[in-house]
Amino acid sequence: MAAEMYIRLFLFLVIFGLSILPALNILSGNRNQVLIKTAEGLYNTDVVEGVFNRLLISGGISLNPSQAMIGKNDWLFLGDSYAGTISAYRNGSDIQSVRQSSTRIINAQESWNYIYKTLGVSSFKIILGPNKSTIYSEQLPNWAKSPNESISQHLYKTDIYIDSRRSLTNQRRGFPVYFYSDTHWNSYGAGIAFSNLMASLASDGELSLPPESWGDVVSNISQGGGDLARFLKVRTNTQDVNVVTKVNSLDLNHTFYDFNANKQVGEGKEALFGNMSDLYLIKTDGALNDKKVLWLSDSFGGALAPYMTATFSQVLKQHWNKLLGTSELFELVKRWRPDYIFITLASVIAG
Repeated sequence: MAAEMYIRLFLFLVIFGLSILPALNILSGNRNQVLIKTAEGLYNTDVVEGVFNRLLISGGISLNPSQAMIGKNDWLFLGDSYAGTISAYRNGSDIQSVRQSSTRIINAQESWNYIYKTLGVSSFKIILGPNKSTIYSEQLPNWAKSPNESISQHLYKTDIYIDSRRSLTNQRRGFPVYFYSDTHWNSYGAGIAFSNLMASLASDGELSLPPESWGDVVSNISQGGGDLARFLKVRTNTQDVNVVTKVNSLDLNHTFYDFNANKQVGEGKEALFGNMSDLYLIKTDGALNDKKVLWLSDSFGGALAPYMTATFSQVLKQHWNKLLGTSELFELVKRWRPDYIFITLASVIAG
């Protein structure tokens, strides 16, 4: 009798769960998904997993640690799927391998720097976006520790690389410089890194440097969770803060061109347009400098874009993975003749 009762209870719970899922998906706002995918959308379990994961996060538990790990005070950090982050924290680094890799990278970039200068480029700089775990190491779980050495620590020894770690750490006291639930810096953090970039170009007498007030915080806007929250399916029930700076309110108009097709594809107040993989030219009326910048960037360039386009009248942008190390990059520089070349990319472990 007891076994029969448990079977009936199990069947009841299964039937109840199947009957309530469609209602939960509709009430949670997944109407488009329901309409487009019908049964698949109606019985999608993300909303249930999200509620369950949200409860686990409060206890420091991640059901998907390969993509996101839980820090203190509900801070989220990148998991082991991306560059072996957790393994590096737990095991440390192979110092000899790190130093050899660093030397190869520095030599390669210095060779490119020489080539760029022969083509008339005034300055070549690489802006590394430090890992959030470096800037907010105190929010890491207790078992996590920084490796004894990282590649980026060696890269900063050459002036090609912009080191924003100390500035970000020192200036985070007033406002957060990274999102709690996302891997990226916010507009305030990006402004700090951009100031470091501009300081490295201060010796260029032809360049007008932007005012520091561009990085002043004007508002904090509450928003849903970022990419790390999305990995754990808690984006809709996670709150984060978007720190908005003065540069975002500048009255500038941008015109966007498909560079290869040589045609206009859009315009507006936003500093970015289209897919990061596309090569597009951004022209900005009223920019501080009538200069041309070739900017190769990953997603860390998103918050940097308003600073970049407000400073330089022409910015040619594409994801770095499309051009770095290719003959196409050399041909593009030779053809377009930029004044500056900047690369923005997420740092290596404990950068």
